Amino acid sequence: CERLSSTRTEHARLGPRFGSGDSSLPEGQMGESWRSVCAVERADLDNGLLYSCGGAFFLVGSYYYVQPLCDVIALSLGLKNLPLVSVVNVLLVGLVNWVYAAMVHTVPIRQVMPTLNRTVQCGLCLIGALYELCRRGVLPHERPVSICLYLFVSVYGLFIMTTFWARMASVHTSEEAKRVYGMLGAAAQIGQMLASASGPFLHEALGGSIVLVLVSSVLMEAATQLVSLRATRGRKEVEEHSRDHGSEVATSGVSTPKCHGLKLLISTQFMRQVTLNTLLTTYLTLGIWYEKAAIITDAIPDNDNGSGVEQARYQLFASINLFVSVCTVIIQLVVFPHALRGIGVTGALLVLPSSLLASFIPLLIRPSVYTIALVDAARRVIHFALNKPTKEGLYAAMSPEVQFVAKPLLDTFVYRGGYLLCSGVFAVELQWQVAPGVRRALLVAVSLALCGNSYVLGQLAEREGADRSQGRLF
Repeated sequence: CERLSSTRTEHARLGPRFGSGDSSLPEGQMGESWRSVCAVERADLDNGLLYSCGGAFFLVGSYYYVQPLCDVIALSLGLKNLPLVSVVNVLLVGLVNWVYAAMVHTVPIRQVMPTLNRTVQCGLCLIGALYELCRRGVLPHERPVSICLYLFVSVYGLFIMTTFWARMASVHTSEEAKRVYGMLGAAAQIGQMLASASGPFLHEALGGSIVLVLVSSVLMEAATQLVSLRATRGRKEVEEHSRDHGSEVATSGVSTPKCHGLKLLISTQFMRQVTLNTLLTTYLTLGIWYEKAAIITDAIPDNDNGSGVEQARYQLFASINLFVSVCTVIIQLVVFPHALRGIGVTGALLVLPSSLLASFIPLLIRPSVYTIALVDAARRVIHFALNKPTKEGLYAAMSPEVQFVAKPLLDTFVYRGGYLLCSGVFAVELQWQVAPGVRRALLVAVSLALCGNSYVLGQLAEREGADRSQGRLF
C-alpha cells in the first residue's frame, strides 16, 4: 500500500502523460499549452494522431517532389496545347475511376490505400526512368514520354489524396475531425514545404528527375505504413467489407459502383451543393493556373538553353509552393480549430472566395509575376488551411458508401470536370483572342458565384449538424 501510494504521488507530481504504460513521457504544462492552442485532446494522441500526421506529411511530400516537374512539362507543351491535354486528363480520370471503384468493392477497406499507393509507385518509377533516359538521349521520343509522365502524376495525385482523406474519415468521428484535421493539414503542408525546399537541390545536384521520382516513391511507402499503424489504434473503425461478406458499400458488377456514385452526388441538396462547390473551386484553380502560366511564360521565355529555362521555372514553382506551405502551416495549427468554433462552417467556406476577390484587385490593376503569385498563394493558402479541412471534416459524419464511392468520384472525375470546363473556356478565349483583362474578370465572376454556393453549403452543413445528435449523415 505504501508503494502504491508513493507511485500515485510520483505520478501526480509528474503530471498527465501521453499515451499509457511506463514508457510514456510526462506531458506537463508545455504539453497542455500546445494542445490548448491546437484544440487537440490527449485522447486524440492516444488514438494515433501522430501516425496520421506522419502519413499526411510523407504522402503530400512525395507528391510535391514531382509536381513542379509536371508544371515544367506542361509549360513546355505550349499554352495552346494545354486544353487538349486537359481533355485527355479528364478521360483518363474517368477510366481510372471505373478501375478504382471496382477495387474499392473488391478489397477490404484497410487494403485500399496500400494497393493503390504501391501500384502508383511501380508506375511512377517505370515512367520516371523512361523520362530520364529520354532526357539523356539514350531513348528517343522525349515529348510523348513527357506527356505520359505529366498525365500519370496529375491523375494519381487525385486518387492518392482522396483515398487518404477517405481513410481518415473512416477512422474519425465528426467531432474528432473538427479537432484533428487542422493538424493533419498542417503536417501535409510541412511535407509540401520540405519537398519544395529540397526539390530544386535534388533536381539540380543529384541527377535530375529520376532522384525526385525515387524519393517520391520511398515517401509514399512510408505514408502507407504509418496510416496502416493508425488504423490499429483508437476507436473501432468502419466495418470492413469484401465481395464475399456483402458490406453496405458492396455492389455487384463493375459498372454499378460508378453509376451508384453519381446517384449519391445528386441524391440530396447537400451533395448537390458539394458537387457544385467542387466544380467552381476547380474552375478557379485551373483558371488561375492558366493566368500564372501565361505570365511566367512571358517573364521566363523559351530560348536555346532549354535546361536553364526548365531549372528557372522549376525553382519559381517550388518557391511559390514553399511560401504557400509556410503560411498554411501557421493557419492550420493555430487558426483552423478555433475558426470552426468562432465563424462556423459557413464562415470557413466563405473565406476562400472572399480572399480571392480581394487578391484579384492588384492583378487586374498591374499584372505581373508578383501579383499572380499573390492570387495563387491566397487561393492555395486558404484552400489548404481552411477550406479543404472543413470540407473533408464533413465526410467523417457520412457512411462508408459516401466516403469510398461518392467522394473519390467527386474528388477525381467531377474535379477534373471543372478542369475540362475551364480548359474549354480558355481555348475559346485564345481562339477569339480575348484580352487577358477580360479573362481575369471572368474569374472574378466565378468567385462571386462561389461565394453564394459556399454560403448555401455552409448553412446546410450547420443545419445537418444541429439536427444530428448521433450517427451518420447518410
